[in-house]
Amino acid sequence: MRLIIATAAVAVMAGPATALTSFDASVTPGVQLLFGQGNANTAFTVNLENNIEVGLRGKLRYDNSNAPGAGVPNGTYNSNGAGLYEFDPSDGIAPADRSLFNFDWSVNVNQDGTAVDQFLDDFTYLLSIDFDPTAAVGVTNGVDLVEFDPISLGPGSPWDHGLGDNSSTSPTFAKQYVATDAGGSRGLNYGPAIAAYSVAQNSWNLGFYEPVGFDPQTEGLYTITLSVLSGATTLSSASIDIRYGAVAQAVPVPAALPLMGAGLAALSLIARRRRG
Repeated sequence: MRLIIATAAVAVMAGPATALTSFDASVTPGVQLLFGQGNANTAFTVNLENNIEVGLRGKLRYDNSNAPGAGVPNGTYNSNGAGLYEFDPSDGIAPADRSLFNFDWSVNVNQDGTAVDQFLDDFTYLLSIDFDPTAAVGVTNGVDLVEFDPISLGPGSPWDHGLGDNSSTSPTFAKQYVATDAGGSRGLNYGPAIAAYSVAQNSWNLGFYEPVGFDPQTEGLYTITLSVLSGATTLSSASIDIRYGAVAQAVPVPAALPLMGAGLAALSLIARRRRG
C-alpha cells in the first residue's frame, strides 16, 4: 500500500542542495506540534534540502485504554530508527472506520528563516493514497487511488491544519489555526493564513480517505512519501514505511546479483562450447 503526499512549487527555486535525512528527529519549529495539544515533537523521519524541511512519522492513535471512544494522542511510535514504524492489531482497538495508527506530517518551506518571501500559498499539493495492498507500487490511475490537494484553496479545502512559522510556539488551544475558521476570529481566514505562514502540520488517519469497501484496519505495509517539487524537480522528499500486522517486508535483491548470474551463465556457455 502506498500513500504519497507530493508538493509542487509554483515558483522555481535555484540551485540543488545536499539532502540531509535524519531519523527519530524533531521538526521545525522545535516546539510541541502545532496541530493540537499532547503531540510531542519527536520520532520524525526528516529530510532537509533546499531550505525545505519535510517530516513524516507513524503514531499509534488508539490503544486499549481509550477504545472504543475517540481516543487521545498517543506517544507510541515504534520507530526502528531508519524510517520504519511498526504496529500490531493487538496494540489497541480502533473504531470500525479508523486505522489503529495515524501518520503525522510537517512541511516547512522556510526552514532556516532566510526565505522571508516564501509561504505556503507559493506551492500546490497532491495527496495520493493507494489502498490496494496487492497493487504494484507506483500505479497512478488504479481504482483504489484517492488523490486531492490537502492545503491549497479549492474543492475539499480548507483543512484543520496547524499553521505557523519558525517563531510559532506550542498552541494554547486545540489548533493554533483552524482552517475552517472562515470568519477569521483568530486573526486570519484560511486564504490569507496560507499566504502568511510557512509551516503546515497535521495528523491523519487512513479512515479519513478510505474508498468504498476498504477496511482501514487491513494489515499491510504502507509506504508514505512526502515530496516538495518545482515543476518536475524534487526539492525535498521524505519517505517512511508503516508496517501494520504480520506483514513481511520484501527482501531487496543486491544490484550485483543479476550481473553475477549473467556472468556465470556466460562462463557456462563458454565451457560447453569448449567441450563441444
